[in-house]
Amino acid sequence: MNDTANTVIKVLSDIMAQKDQAPVEVNDETLNASFEVFGLDSMDKLDFAMGLEDAFGTVFVTSEMLKCKTLSEIIAFAERAKAS
Repeated sequence: MNDTANTVIKVLSDIMAQKDQAPVEVNDETLNASFEVFGLDSMDKLDFAMGLEDAFGTVFVTSEMLKCKTLSEIIAFAERAKAS
């Protein structure tokens, strides 16, 4: 797993820890699962987006990021955003 993926997973795990949920177990199933699997509500998703911005030191187009449906899509989105 690359640095971007590790950072995305860490930010998500931090959000889940705030909700007293277990950290993300990374496997093919979780990478391709919809965000409902993680129990995130709309405020959690915004916290996730802001956490990613802080972690990567950049500003994401949040509305574009929120269109991502899976963890692997978020990782790909972060890779593209870092490259631009």
